[in-house]
Order: sequence, then structure tokens, then C-alpha cells
Amino acid sequence: ISKLFNAVAVMQLAEQGKLDLDAPVERYADGLVPVNPFTNGTPVTLRQLLCHRSGMIRESPVGGYLDDSQPDLARTIANVPQTVLVNPPNLKTRYSNVGPSIAGRVVELVSATRYDHYQQDHILEPLGMASSAWLRRDLARGRLVKSWLRVADGRGGFIRQRCPEFDLGTIPAGNLYTTAEDLARFVAMLAADGRTPNGQM
Repeated sequence: ISKLFNAVAVMQLAEQGKLDLDAPVERYADGLVPVNPFTNGTPVTLRQLLCHRSGMIRESPVGGYLDDSQPDLARTIANVPQTVLVNPPNLKTRYSNVGPSIAGRVVELVSATRYDHYQQDHILEPLGMASSAWLRRDLARGRLVKSWLRVADGRGGFIRQRCPEFDLGTIPAGNLYTTAEDLARFVAMLAADGRTPNGQM
């Protein structure tokens, strides 16, 4: 769900002429993408990042699902250039949490606004999504539901394990905290004409 909100933020800036979906991502800043070892030289674009067709690694070395140090988005993406693309851009669909996070970092850079603030100001607040937040610290006390994982027990069975509670460094890819009612507001906007109450996409 977070990735859809992320795509809306990118599209808002694209509609304003501030982003080009098909330009090389590094137009917006150096050091955003992994090493590209492929000889065709095809650049990584925002469109590819949002569609999981960039050849990107799945998780960042810092800030992923197993990293509870809670780095911010800038620090997380700063570690991506030490990695290598898995396949040439636009060759195949390969799921990634890093790709959408790079797109979210571009939103930060182009808007000169922290990612969670951009989302709050341009999507959550205009839609009246008052029970939603991108960071745990911004949630009302007592609103976070306990979650559980089904984990292999090493003997052919499974055990339930409490999910750890921390913010991902890849927040555009999977860190939105929300409610069914708030999501309904978002879906209603998408089902209407794609505009928030203030007229923005």
C-alpha cells in the first residue's frame, strides 16, 4: 500500500513538470543507483523504479526489513551505490523495496521536503487521513496493532513470533501506518478522478 502512495507523490511532481518519468534518475542527484555493469548503458528511470523493472536489488544494505537501527531515507539510499544492478534496466520485472525508495528520495530532493512531511502535506492531510502516519512517533499512543509472523521452527513446523516494531529506512516502500477508514478515503480519491479535495492529484 505504501508504494501506491509513493507513486502518487511522484506523479504529482511529474504533473507539475518537476519530474520526468523517463529521464535517468541521476538527473536529480548523483549517487542514487547501484553500479550498472551492463554494456548497453540503459539508465535507470523513475518509471522503471515504480514498475519494478529497474534491475534493482530487492533490499538495501541499510534500512531494510531486518535493520532495526531506523536510518532515515537519505542514509538508506546513500548505501545503494555500493551495490550492483541484478539485471539490465527494463529487461524483466523484479520486485524491489529499494526502487520505490529511490523514487521517494527523489521526491524529497525535488520538493526540498522530508518524505513524511511531503506525504502529510500533499496526500494525507488533503484527504482527511488523520489516523495515518509514515513514522511510528507520529502515531497516536495506543493505535498500533500487535502483529505476528509465522516463522519456521527448524523442525518442520512453525511458530508465531511477534513482529518487531521499528521504522524502515525504505519508508516509501512499506512504512505507512493507516486504518481501514483512512484507506477508504484514499481509494475514494483514486476511484473519483484522482484528485485530492484541494484539486491536486
